[in-house]
Amino acid sequence: MTTNTDTFSADLVAALAELRTLGQDGSNPHFKSRYMTLQTLIEGVRPILARHNLALLQPVTADANSVTVTTVILHSSGAKFDSALTLTATGPATPQALGSLISYARRYGAGSLLGIVSDPDADDDANAASAPVGPTLAETQAYDRWISTLQVAATAGLPALMTAVREGDEIHKARLRANTTLWAALKNGVPAVPAVVAQ
Repeated sequence: MTTNTDTFSADLVAALAELRTLGQDGSNPHFKSRYMTLQTLIEGVRPILARHNLALLQPVTADANSVTVTTVILHSSGAKFDSALTLTATGPATPQALGSLISYARRYGAGSLLGIVSDPDADDDANAASAPVGPTLAETQAYDRWISTLQVAATAGLPALMTAVREGDEIHKARLRANTTLWAALKNGVPAVPAVVAQ
């Protein structure tokens, strides 16, 4: 935090008093998860901050498979308050995975700095960056059996596939979310998609 001023403190406290709980407007229909989108958070806080001479900035830096989002509350006086959040992709550092990390870090960084929560406060949306690390042989074999079940279900159509997906455990579903190629093939009803082992 840089030099504090009386006006900055007063404006920040007044703005925080106006902020409210934001709803979970985002959803992942394939996995029945809900979350508060970055758009909802930004649109919810920006006008309130502006009324109190405050702005929200979130510069991003990246290093290999990690991204750092620094959330800054800037006052018209020049005073500011900031906090940095660094996240690392546990799977391949694809542009999609890094983009997912950035969105996730922006939402959590702003929410944390401003004391914003979603209702209820639960998230499961950083799918592209959430591949589990180092599954055991037994876990890999169980995952491969589940994928085989999904391959059979996929030949019966998307509703059957989605039913089979919902019956899987959360770890398997997280691995499948991280493997966008496999998931796309399953949705297209490709019957002989090779199961992807330990990622």
